[in-house]
Amino acid sequence: MAIKTHILNSAGHFDKYLDRIKSEIDNAFILFNEHLTIDNIDVIVENNPPSVIPEVGSGGYSSSENTIYLYLDVNSDKLEHALSEGIRKTILHEGHHCLRWQSPGYGETLFEALVTEGLADHFQLEVTGGEAEPWATNLTTEELVTTEKMAKKEFHQDYNHAAWFYGSDDLGIKKWTGYSLGFKIIKRYKELTKETAADLVNTPASKIFERLYSK
Repeated sequence: MAIKTHILNSAGHFDKYLDRIKSEIDNAFILFNEHLTIDNIDVIVENNPPSVIPEVGSGGYSSSENTIYLYLDVNSDKLEHALSEGIRKTILHEGHHCLRWQSPGYGETLFEALVTEGLADHFQLEVTGGEAEPWATNLTTEELVTTEKMAKKEFHQDYNHAAWFYGSDDLGIKKWTGYSLGFKIIKRYKELTKETAADLVNTPASKIFERLYSK
């Protein structure tokens, strides 16, 4: 398995954590490969507080089918959580993105992005169990109904990713709306088809749309 970890540590931020970070990443990929096959990945680990989700102490981004960025904050009060759980969950989430990058891609429309993020959150939950991440359940049932109606008007258009996924007061979009809505959409689809997020890794968003919204 060609998984290469690159810990950016010229300033020594990770001196106390190097072995633990590397071990957590290796174990995360072993776990990943019990459900889906992933290979040829570079994981770049960076002490990058602005890119860390404060609630969990870690963050991540997959820029392509072969690259995962893992963000940590060595001064976060959630660092221990990140080292014990966050790294594993981030690798599972972003690794699912990497496989999806291969086919059909992350997506260019709002609905495609909702599907991609929803699938990654469901995959992580299927593998690790426990509770869904806070961003996947940040909307009430009523808010989900309201925002889904609003989102449907933009499903197949170019969209403001930052607004839909990180929130926008100007547009009346609550923080993490895209993640919560995507999680709901995939949950509904899984209930209908009895498929898992691993099964659906290469499923085009158009197929999910047709099943859920076409009449």
